[in-house]
Amino acid sequence: MLRNLPLKAINRGITGQIRQQSTVPSLSNLGASWKTLSTEERQSVYTEVVEKQKQDWKQLSIDEKRAAYFISFGPHGPRTPVVEQGGNTKVFVGVLGALAATAAIYFGVRSFAAEPPQTMSKEWQEASTEYMKEQKSNPISGVSSENYKDYGNYNADYVLKKLLPEELTKDGLQTSFTQTGHLAHFNFKPEYSDYKQLIAQVIIDKNPAIKTVVNKLDTIDNEFRVFPMELLAGVDDYIVTTKELNSLFTFDFKKVYWNSRLSHEHERLVNSFKEPQIVADVMAGVGPFAIPSAKNNVRFLANDLNPESFKWLNHNIKSNKVDRFVRSFNLDGREFIKKAPFLLLDEPFQETTPSLTQKQQKELKHANKSPKLLPIGDYIDHFIMNLPASALEFLDAFKPTYKAIQEKYSDMDRPLSFTRPMVHVHCFSKAADMEQATVDICQRASDYLGHTVEPKMDGYNLHHVRSVAPNKPTHTVQDESNELYQQELNLWKSVDFSFDEVPGQALLDDPNKKQRLSDVDPFAKYQERNSLDYSNVSNMQPIGHNTRQFPRLSHSELKEVQLYQSQPVGSIFYKHRNSSTKKDSQVHLERLKQSAQLSDKEDNPFRDLDPKRFEKLSTEFKGKYTDANIFLDYSKNIVNDDILKSLLSLVKEANVEKLRDEMYAGEHINTSEGRAVLHTALRNVSGELKQNEDGVQDVTAVLQHMKQFSDSIRDESWKGYTGKPIKNVVNIGIGGSDLGPVMVTEALKSYVKRDINFHFVSNIDGTHMAEALKACDPENTLFIVASKTFTTQETITNATTARDWFLQSAKDKAHVAKHFVALSTNTEAVTSFGIAQENMFQFWDWVGGRYSLWSAIGLTIAIAVGYENFHQLLAGAHDIDLHFKNAPLEENLPVLLAVLGIWYNDFYGAQTHAILPYDQYLHKFADYFQQGDMESNGKYITKSGQHVDYQTGPIIWGQAGTNGQHAFYQLIHQGTKLIPCDFIFPVETHNPIGEHHKILLSNALAQPEALAFGKDEATVKKELGAQASNETLVKSKVFPGNKPTNSLVVQKITPATLGALIALYEHKIFVQGAVWEINSFDQMGVELGKVLAKSILPKLSGNGSTDELSSSTAGLINYYLSHSK
Repeated sequence: MLRNLPLKAINRGITGQIRQQSTVPSLSNLGASWKTLSTEERQSVYTEVVEKQKQDWKQLSIDEKRAAYFISFGPHGPRTPVVEQGGNTKVFVGVLGALAATAAIYFGVRSFAAEPPQTMSKEWQEASTEYMKEQKSNPISGVSSENYKDYGNYNADYVLKKLLPEELTKDGLQTSFTQTGHLAHFNFKPEYSDYKQLIAQVIIDKNPAIKTVVNKLDTIDNEFRVFPMELLAGVDDYIVTTKELNSLFTFDFKKVYWNSRLSHEHERLVNSFKEPQIVADVMAGVGPFAIPSAKNNVRFLANDLNPESFKWLNHNIKSNKVDRFVRSFNLDGREFIKKAPFLLLDEPFQETTPSLTQKQQKELKHANKSPKLLPIGDYIDHFIMNLPASALEFLDAFKPTYKAIQEKYSDMDRPLSFTRPMVHVHCFSKAADMEQATVDICQRASDYLGHTVEPKMDGYNLHHVRSVAPNKPTHTVQDESNELYQQELNLWKSVDFSFDEVPGQALLDDPNKKQRLSDVDPFAKYQERNSLDYSNVSNMQPIGHNTRQFPRLSHSELKEVQLYQSQPVGSIFYKHRNSSTKKDSQVHLERLKQSAQLSDKEDNPFRDLDPKRFEKLSTEFKGKYTDANIFLDYSKNIVNDDILKSLLSLVKEANVEKLRDEMYAGEHINTSEGRAVLHTALRNVSGELKQNEDGVQDVTAVLQHMKQFSDSIRDESWKGYTGKPIKNVVNIGIGGSDLGPVMVTEALKSYVKRDINFHFVSNIDGTHMAEALKACDPENTLFIVASKTFTTQETITNATTARDWFLQSAKDKAHVAKHFVALSTNTEAVTSFGIAQENMFQFWDWVGGRYSLWSAIGLTIAIAVGYENFHQLLAGAHDIDLHFKNAPLEENLPVLLAVLGIWYNDFYGAQTHAILPYDQYLHKFADYFQQGDMESNGKYITKSGQHVDYQTGPIIWGQAGTNGQHAFYQLIHQGTKLIPCDFIFPVETHNPIGEHHKILLSNALAQPEALAFGKDEATVKKELGAQASNETLVKSKVFPGNKPTNSLVVQKITPATLGALIALYEHKIFVQGAVWEINSFDQMGVELGKVLAKSILPKLSGNGSTDELSSSTAGLINYYLSHSK
């Protein structure tokens, strides 16, 4: 019978039966029965009433109308009265009862109390009042208003005179001390030994700013210039902060040398240094000369042997924001003197914007001018040796140092005397007067210097700093003077260090430099650095690829090919910018010319050059804390040993290792924004990296917060507003907040919890959000909103749309807290949105967006794959961090990938780089590093604000194999573009199905082979046989080869291995940015379009004029307005 019935009729019948079987509570007197109904019954009533209201209101019964009113406005749920009917009476009666009980207790206790004391009687109080009047006491403080003083009203001298024995005070008190921050330092004579604690306590009482008082116990007799001391009074806190010359200095007073009485000497020398000079401070301490001078745009090499001084020197450099101008060293003084000039020649101070006061900035802005850049600086103008007890002894280091410079740089275009420093030597003399001090100091200086120093010498100056009265027996002067003169001996540049030339003679012989050194423009002396002659290499061009370049071309034919037109080889990187002489640059040039020789060979340059080529040009990384491994084969690159050595020299000359260490240590290498770059701190699972920056100490707590939350989602202990577990997670972010989580979640899909669906929304296009919401249920959906400021237009617009969609079902905004969490730092905006503060996950401004997946931005990843796997992801990246830090350059995977990329980008003119993973799970990997690489190194301005005259970051693209083979490999093999490629593939697959994986790997191995070696015409003709007469067919089947590739092989795509792969490419990008001298950690290029979009937005609603826009944009807006509905 059922077969003969229409399907719709069957459905109607079944539906009717179901409705008959369901029971809906009566709507009659709903207000009275509401409390007795279960949650399910209330829901059914609500649904029934909603359906009823869709009918004509007039057709509803009175009970149905009353039920509808009760549901909408009745006293239930959040509208339930706080006080029930009759409740006010109960409250009133309760309060009266409490008051009565209190009174009973009070009088009961009072009945057992004793009689009031005599002083509380009325008579006593009246007598006290009269006495106070007689004493003219102040009615508030009780102190007499006239002629009354207590301990607090007397100064320290008065108090001590009253407290100390007369024999100690008759000739005056020793209450003078030196204050440094909150610490007062005494140097008590022996006769005060029984009273020093008393004096110290009085000093603390009378000086609110002083919290600690110490006494010097003995003389300075150690190499670090610190003296033993005892705590006399106050807190045991020696970390002080003091201000001098508009600079703040923090240090441990007990472990470093500091003398506040030398502030005038500090000021005198600081004022003598002029912009843009370079000063080397051999005994820099915590920076009293270096830091104030740096604020005046004087560059400093600051050295101190004491590790504690070195520590606080670095702290003060950073806190005073002069790290662009001060470089710190922890060397022996003599070693520093010998190395400093060479260090500066190898790594000169680069051109940079000077530090300007607000007044100077306003003046320049008013005049519409840019500040004059500080020029390149490669030699030292002044040395300071502020160690009076032994500084003269270090003079013997100058003669061999500058003689070695003369011998090594004998072909310099400038006279060597032009680069000699003024040496400021602080020293003691026991002479009776200045005249005898001069003789004494000159004699000792001559002995150590190895050259006669006389007062009559041009440039000689002896300056009296201060007199030091000896107060220890060993320092008593046994002559007519009781003073030690602390002098400063200035040795001007004309002092001869026994070089081949007469002092200053080279200047006199040079017709262009006959003026006195003091009259020379301080900027002019740096111009020679950039005026070297490169005419001899003007015709050198990088080898390039185009339609005519094939391995068989001869060298003469190559010359006819239109090569990549850029700066000559070598001038790109070797403009004498970091090398010591022109000879060094020429060596690099000669090495790089080997690329032409490779193309000249009869056979393909990859084949049979060396049977051990693969062994030499491959290396493997193995994780220290995980099982992550990456094997790199770079033997299919157009390089040989000499080229690799020359490319690695770029890394050394660019000080990549120093920049790497600065990044790891938390130095603010993001110079444009003044920020540290510490994504490595987020994954420092072993703690091996010592990183100092605000927030680093909070990383562990944030990770623990992520673990707790992700676990609660995965184990279903976290419930939605209706009690259902989360089954949909929507990640709302843009840029790195989206690309990182989506890439990793896809790459680790085999680890993902499959009963939760993950959606990623980034585009402001409403379609992106609409399609995601179609797959979601508001009762079981969690939204993760990633925005550091919680003001990002795209993210907050999408989040608001998601919240509105959610509230259409949830109704109550309080439910938002169960379904929305924030990755942000803006607590006020987050809580205002409706997100609970405890569901806000913190990160910091030293986490860049494209490096943020390691931070709280990775919360979606942790939910998807589980926190333990997320931790493995961090650990794998940390393993690469350690490899990058510790591996030698020749075996350092990030460095090798970086220099090979530079080789093709800057010397072959390759404009793109393809990332080709042969694992479907990595299909988003190239997309992710499009942002990672191009947003990092897509810059044309150097750190010093100069336009580059060479190529920087390449275009990154790619696709998972083998799909790409049927899309764009044709161009890679036979096109006119040179496209270096990275092939990435695993030994093991997560899905071993038949022969699938072996077929995949055969393609991953075949493509680099074909790209490298190609197929020549003879082979093609042999294969074609009878068809070989078709010349067009033959030539179309020739593969030129000579296409460079890297192969990266991993065991399996695990969380640790993926983390290592990502970190590998991150550090590769860092190395390239360092070599190109650009800031890889800002992204100014994304700002302009966003700003213009905000101004255009109201115009799309017809508000505002388009006159300020170009005719093209105005025309498009008008077209949109005329066609919008």
